Amino acid sequence: GNVDPGGKTASDGIDLIVDSHLRELAKGAREGYLKKLSYEEAVALRRNEAGDTSNSNAAMMTMETPKLESIDDAWNRVKHWIDCIVEDASDDYYSTIELKDEQDNEDTRDSGSDPKIYDVFALSHSALIRTMIHKMVDSELPSNYA
Repeated sequence: GNVDPGGKTASDGIDLIVDSHLRELAKGAREGYLKKLSYEEAVALRRNEAGDTSNSNAAMMTMETPKLESIDDAWNRVKHWIDCIVEDASDDYYSTIELKDEQDNEDTRDSGSDPKIYDVFALSHSALIRTMIHKMVDSELPSNYA
């Protein structure tokens, strides 16, 4: 599937996989600065650090600014990760069913066997987690949820 081959294996046999789809949101000019700064304040700080005191558009075009990611960009990134996890589990499950069908010459889906359980534990940055929750269940959240 789409699992990162650079994953590390813990001593207890659990596959630990670092996946860039779960990284924090890219904050653009605010990247690396305090949260309390507005985007405009962060741009001004970047200009000062670069030694540019002009306010010209040309200076802005040449100033290197980190990528700014929208909430929709972040959702699309994490949605892709979720889709890959589901696709990998589905591929694994159905390849197992096909293998059992060939070996047993019977349909194991109707034989009463328990379905395979797939454990996935994901750890990510809080902003991405909030984005994911809102996009997945927003209409079901209580009105006081922030």
